[in-house]
Amino acid sequence: MGKLKEYNNITGYAKIARRYFVNNFYDGMLTILGILLGFFVILLNNP
Repeated sequence: MGKLKEYNNITGYAKIARRYFVNNFYDGMLTILGILLGFFVILLNNP
């Protein structure tokens, strides 16, 4: 565990991993929102 903390101090990988996690989460939410809105528009056009 000590080596992992030392590696994090040298490279700062935790900040990079957090940034990638947030970006991927945001992209996923936009995708889901687009799918739901598309489904809703289809339901409105086909009564």
